[in-house]
Parts: sequence; structure tokens; C-alpha cells
Amino acid sequence: MYAGCAYCVQKGPDPVVCPTDYNSNCGEFYNVSTGDICWKIISLYPPLTLDQLYAYNPSIHRIPECDNLIPGCKYCVRINSVPEPHQQNIKTGCHQYYQAVAGDYCYRVAINYGIDVGAFMSWNPDVGSGCLNMLAGYWYCVKP
Repeated sequence: MYAGCAYCVQKGPDPVVCPTDYNSNCGEFYNVSTGDICWKIISLYPPLTLDQLYAYNPSIHRIPECDNLIPGCKYCVRINSVPEPHQQNIKTGCHQYYQAVAGDYCYRVAINYGIDVGAFMSWNPDVGSGCLNMLAGYWYCVKP
């Protein structure tokens, strides 16, 4: 034996394997603690519903209801969805969107949100290289 080294003296339980089948567009996770139940999770994330929690996390048992949450594992509680209407090639997975009004242009929106105009245009490429295709009423990504 060597000083400073760890040695196994008793076989313990198998390591925890967390589910990874949650929705790929997940925008926010909850880390489960011992004793957590689905109803507690949805109460922390309104307007999340039980059906949405199940849909976002297919590994959670529906019957018997929510009996397999694993402490220390993360579960999806919010999906990033792009509001409608939006241009086709908008960056997916944004955390914040802005709805354009008449007279808006890329530089104004970028300044208002404290972001680089080039970054804004890369997240919203359908505005075009000269930002001539920014449409009033449409949603644009302002925070990835």
C-alpha cells in the first residue's frame, strides 16, 4: 500500500446512470434531490404541467406515476421553442427573443440588447447581409 492512494475495501452499489433521453431542445433542467416527486418539480416551474414533464423526459414512468426519479440526475423542465411567426433559419435554442416592430433594423435591436450586430445577424440570417429582410411582427433571437 502507498500513502495518498485510495483502495477498495468493500464493493458498493453500481454507479448511478442518469437518463439522457430528455428532449433535445431542452432549455432548462432540474436536478433531482432525494424525496423529490414530479408534483414538486412542476410546482417550481409554472406553467409546466405533468404531461409536459413526461413528454420532455420519456424515461419518467407514467404508471406507476413518477416512481423512478433518480437523485442527482437532471430532468428537462423547459423547452426552447421559437415563437411564431419567425423566419425559417433562426438560431435554435435561443433563451430570449424579440418581436420586431415597424421601423426596426438590426443595429437598433443589437444596441438595445447590448449585443454585437454581426452576432445578431448570424443568429437571424434571413434578415440578409444588409438587414433589409427584417419583418415587423416577426420574432428574432437576441440571446442564444
